[in-house]
Amino acid sequence: MNGKRLVLMLAGLIAILVSSWRMNISIFYSHLMSYYSIGAVTLLSLGPMLSGVASVFSSYLLGGLYDRRGPSVVIYIGALTQLLSAFVFYPMKFFSWGLSMWMWYAGNVVAGLGATALVLSVNPALLMSFSDKPAIALAIAQSASYLALTMWSPIISAMIEVFDVFEVFLALSIVSFIAMIVCGIIYSRQSLYRDSVKGSSTTFAKIPATFIFLLAPIFFAFSYLESSS
Repeated sequence: MNGKRLVLMLAGLIAILVSSWRMNISIFYSHLMSYYSIGAVTLLSLGPMLSGVASVFSSYLLGGLYDRRGPSVVIYIGALTQLLSAFVFYPMKFFSWGLSMWMWYAGNVVAGLGATALVLSVNPALLMSFSDKPAIALAIAQSASYLALTMWSPIISAMIEVFDVFEVFLALSIVSFIAMIVCGIIYSRQSLYRDSVKGSSTTFAKIPATFIFLLAPIFFAFSYLESSS
């Protein structure tokens, strides 16, 4: 493995490992429920669900952007959404749940818009760089997400014992932002993406109508649970 490929892999793995702390977002639930005296966790779990829906729709746009501009631009967008979501979450501590609930949902949607940025940029970039061993490269990249799921749980719990939940959220988001920016800078200096053909246009994949219709009952179900809780 030459030095260039090693740098690319390490930059991508570290960025994924650091930013994947959001996979443990459920750790915040009990603290937020206590802070706002919330009786039903459904009100909080709706936030990550909205984040997932936002990720589904933004993935098509980010994927098309990657094909046109390469990985670094997509990573920068993901970093920006990390930071913006933190500045939506942090002021929640100053408001009642009536307003903070909508800030929680909005912050999750913002985070979801860039949640797939690293996967959509690092994975194909590594596959192109390690064209001789693409399966191994992809396996190593994916392992960072699973490692983060195990690593961040005790770290976040320990941080919440020292700082309040809002400060922890802000700190982790800022660290993720820095890691992704550094990764984007490194990837911008490499010839990893396919040059766009002058005059060509990128065709964005259409979201199946059936899939969109299937999302409707999910929203109605959560709306009913929220109103009845």
